[in-house]
Amino acid sequence: MKDFKIYKEFDLWLGVIITVLLLFASCKKNNPQPTTVEPVTTQPWENQYPNNGTLPTWTTSTSSDDLVGTTWVLTKIINGFGTTYMSDTLHFVTSTKYYVGSDTTQSALYSLYASQNNMVLTFKPLIPVNYIHCSTDQLGVGFANGTQIIGVDFVNSYNTSTNFKAWFTKI
Repeated sequence: MKDFKIYKEFDLWLGVIITVLLLFASCKKNNPQPTTVEPVTTQPWENQYPNNGTLPTWTTSTSSDDLVGTTWVLTKIINGFGTTYMSDTLHFVTSTKYYVGSDTTQSALYSLYASQNNMVLTFKPLIPVNYIHCSTDQLGVGFANGTQIIGVDFVNSYNTSTNFKAWFTKI
């Protein structure tokens, strides 16, 4: 019994000594040294450019009138049923109205506007594709100056599971 008491006292003193050492070792104070802050100037950066770093005006338009007076042929669509080759001509007569083929009495609405770096084209409805109300936001700014729109995704406005890819050629 006496040996057990010695070990118990030894364990107690060893625990106290370790605790005191840890307290003194972990309480070491670091004296922070003051630092000097250099003033920041943007003057050297601005002087590197002849226009003082301002963005240039872009030559491509982002107007909703980009399609007015243009004619595009819908040449192909790919949907869940396969590929369909078409030759429907879309004539954009105003900034909100287009007609298909030579029948100017049957017109429909569309909208075109800029959204971040793309143009959003919405047909209300797209007459050649079963009168679906659909839109795409995959047209780059200035796309109307090009000659083709290749495989952009159109999404049905009322049924997002009815998506299709479309190809157009400008004539």
